[in-house]
Amino acid sequence: VGALSKSTDVVLNTRATTYYVSPNGSDDNDGSEAKPFKTINKAMSKVGNFVSGTVQIILERGTYDEIVTIAYKDGPGQLEIKARGAVNGSNEWIDTGVSVRCFYCTGTNCRIVLRGIDVHGVVDTTGNCSVYASSCVFLHLDNLRIQGATSSGNIGAVTMVWGGELFFWHTDISNKYCALFVTGSTAYMSNRITGTNN
Repeated sequence: VGALSKSTDVVLNTRATTYYVSPNGSDDNDGSEAKPFKTINKAMSKVGNFVSGTVQIILERGTYDEIVTIAYKDGPGQLEIKARGAVNGSNEWIDTGVSVRCFYCTGTNCRIVLRGIDVHGVVDTTGNCSVYASSCVFLHLDNLRIQGATSSGNIGAVTMVWGGELFFWHTDISNKYCALFVTGSTAYMSNRITGTNN
């Protein structure tokens, strides 16, 4: 039996793992709390293709002007990207001082959780999505604020297509042509969803 080619290699993540990211870090670091990465995508590159444990990417205070890509992660585990200081299931918006341009998620079967983040931009100028998910089984948005960029497209600031379940908890979406667009998926929302001028 020959070895798998590089394009089909499978990297497993079967245990709890935490990576740290800081605007003052370096992508040459190891992603530890003492030596954080500079970009979220660098931390994502360290996450295996198969996630059965829990992977946390903790963001230090600051602005991350990048399209965070979460793609083709399989397995029953959980991938959580959260701001330091984020509170699970908070009943009110908590400003953690962490701002990320946008998130693009596709082809992922593990659970994706985004928590305590101000999402200030869009994936592109056509769809104008701040959080886009396609063919993802589970996406949980907890204590996000999505209002930094005004969209004019006909698709939602948060868009989930051909996926599984989308969960909202205390997320604010404002100044968008359309706040939420869901097709081929199921959305569950708490009574803490807020927003204006949509």
